[in-house]
Amino acid sequence: MENNSISQKAIKAEIRKRHKTTIKKNIPLLLKASFIGMIFGIIQYLINYFNLSFPREDENSLLFILIVFSFFAYIFFAGYAANRVLEESKEIGMAMLTDNKDKFLAYRDERLPFIIHLPIAITSFALVFSVLFFPYPEKMIGVVTVFFVVAIIMTIFFVTNEIDQYEHSTWLKEKTPPDWWEIDIEKHFKNKK
Repeated sequence: MENNSISQKAIKAEIRKRHKTTIKKNIPLLLKASFIGMIFGIIQYLINYFNLSFPREDENSLLFILIVFSFFAYIFFAGYAANRVLEESKEIGMAMLTDNKDKFLAYRDERLPFIIHLPIAITSFALVFSVLFFPYPEKMIGVVTVFFVVAIIMTIFFVTNEIDQYEHSTWLKEKTPPDWWEIDIEKHFKNKK
């Protein structure tokens, strides 16, 4: 009974340690996203201050359509990218836990292809451009809106990018045999045939 209690304490301590490491690693990502959001918020303030926004009569027509279309297109592509990265991360984690070297190597160097990054970048740009030049009724509403839109887009970008790069995962590095990271994948699978 006492051994079970000790192992439960050890498991809880390991989980707390992992959570602390995760928080320490991810706080800079959130700070970077917030900083970029603040920069764009200031840009929006200057756009509004110098009266460079689109005219008010366009507020409910083409600009609104662009914002809505960009938003839904961004959600679609960013959601696909995040889902794919999370699924691959789960697979590589399971391969590592089950000591399945072949499965680990099959996913180790996989990255989101450029063809996925391209529509995300285009829709992000269209969305940010639209909210930057939207004719807000108050300066602060524009600043806050742009801050949150850009901070959210950047957070999704940074988190997805971080998850997509397994070699940066402290947890995976600790739990995976070091030689698995040095194996030439093409030679490994060629020799398997």
